[in-house]
Amino acid sequence: MYPESTTGSPARLSLRQTGSPGMIYRNLGKSGLRVSCLGLGTWVTFGGQITDEMAEQLMTLAYDNGINLFDTAEVYAAGKAEVVLGNIIKKKGWRRSSLVITTKVFWGGKAETERGLSRKHIIEGLKASLERLQLEYVDVVFANRPDPNTPMEETVRAMTHVINQGMAMYWGTSRWSSMEIMEAYSVARQFNLIPPICEQAEYHMFQREKVEVQLPELFHKIGVGAMTWSPLACGIVSGKYDSGIPPYSRASLKGYQWLKDKILSEEGRRQQAKLKELQAIAERLGCTLPQLAIGNRAGDCSPRRTSGGLEHLGHPLPRPAVAPGLPHSWGGDGQGSLSTWAISPLGIVGARVPPALLSPWLARHPQPPDREAGTL
Repeated sequence: MYPESTTGSPARLSLRQTGSPGMIYRNLGKSGLRVSCLGLGTWVTFGGQITDEMAEQLMTLAYDNGINLFDTAEVYAAGKAEVVLGNIIKKKGWRRSSLVITTKVFWGGKAETERGLSRKHIIEGLKASLERLQLEYVDVVFANRPDPNTPMEETVRAMTHVINQGMAMYWGTSRWSSMEIMEAYSVARQFNLIPPICEQAEYHMFQREKVEVQLPELFHKIGVGAMTWSPLACGIVSGKYDSGIPPYSRASLKGYQWLKDKILSEEGRRQQAKLKELQAIAERLGCTLPQLAIGNRAGDCSPRRTSGGLEHLGHPLPRPAVAPGLPHSWGGDGQGSLSTWAISPLGIVGARVPPALLSPWLARHPQPPDREAGTL
């Protein structure tokens, strides 16, 4: 998970390194909440795919490397993810003030009153989450999707209430459209309520428009930032599926047939072909494909990373503006850096990389005459 500065200079001006050497921290949206540029999510893994012992090792590794942002939800493993996360925090004895814990409400149970964004479910759902987490408050509570059956004013008033009651410090949205976020902001301003501070959005090299096109405008207009999830596209970008569906991978799990179908589809095969070409860039830079995918974004965003094992989490922990294996000359300085994704001929548009590196692809794929040198 990665809190993002979606958005150019305002977030870059706020960057400074504190805490663990090498970790970058930034403000979440235009709030004063400081979060690590990389976070650890618990979807699929905690309370499900991995053991509690492995979850503790993952979280300890993350914390020791300066990650302070840990994300969960009431729906993850039917609440078990929150239980595991809470048990680890209690066992480790970490100062609560050193952690940023976020959770999400919407799907709480099977009853009609146990899901959605009604005042009843937001308050009761968050109380239940706090009990599972064994915490007095969370730092951010997210509305896990928009609720067309609940008036926006009711949702915003309920979020304001849980903040005023000390159950949460801030609130945000997840998978909301720009129009819905703007409506929530307008309602908050109209009735003197508390607006959301950020949107959780899917963001990886195959899913870019919302974070790169829509959210920057919201950031500059109303201060809503971004926290991104699935930076490796449910593992697709890691390259693990280039030869099929490995056992124990997410796509092999019960309930993830949709992911398996996606990987094996024609579009999935096209994505794998693109990744093989990107692998050549990663090898040229002396890093792994996951490092390229995540470290490439370190200057602009803070992805929420759900990891299935220590070997996965260890790869992409970013250092100042670059992944561990990424040469400093390639990272974060704006000019001549991998500031976004590579290679328009592959259908991944918007990267700025040195012309020398791109020359093999430019030779095979001539660019339009107005294409700026070194920019794809």
